[in-house]
Amino acid sequence: MARAFVASSSQHLISTTVVDYSGVSIWFNVSDLSVDRPIFSVYQNAASAERHTLYVETTGKLCGFSSHGALNTTVKTTNTVNVNEWHHAWMDAVSTLRVILDGGTAATGTLQSPSGLNRTALARQFGLGSPNYFEGRLCEFACYSDELGAYSNNIPGQLAKGISPLKVYPSLLNLYMPLIHDDRDVIAKTAFTAVNSPTFADHARIWYPGKVA
Repeated sequence: MARAFVASSSQHLISTTVVDYSGVSIWFNVSDLSVDRPIFSVYQNAASAERHTLYVETTGKLCGFSSHGALNTTVKTTNTVNVNEWHHAWMDAVSTLRVILDGGTAATGTLQSPSGLNRTALARQFGLGSPNYFEGRLCEFACYSDELGAYSNNIPGQLAKGISPLKVYPSLLNLYMPLIHDDRDVIAKTAFTAVNSPTFADHARIWYPGKVA
């Protein structure tokens, strides 16, 4: 099972803990692209200009957004998603902002340094005016430490093949939420709150240690 979100109901997961976003991996299945759909975001609750966000734009491109005050960067993949199909997303924010869709070519840009970050959200983006929300399913949310180094080019490709994060440099994992039956982080026990009762639906096909699910 994966977490299923309905945008019109403002469903999302949120935490007051800012996760280590040095390397972020997640599987997503978006069912509507009439507007941009946020997947992951770390942000300052009182200032929409301070954030990093991973989202799918209406063209189907996976995008990364990084902002601090008047400074902002947007990067976009050249490959695109199909609605109602599972895709893998990767974003890292160490020396540059980089996003990768399905293990393809990385889109890179200048990394900004947002200040006062105090929230992490899945399926919600805090932006100018009203927030917007994801429509579809999310699962296999994982965060890797900033010790990626030479591993960084190898990790996204392995994860995009459907290999569980528990089998891909697990010593570098600092958060892992399969989102199968609940919202537990099995690594650091980071607490997330489910807002407006998102449900569960079919999971992406993932190779877990010892089995396929």
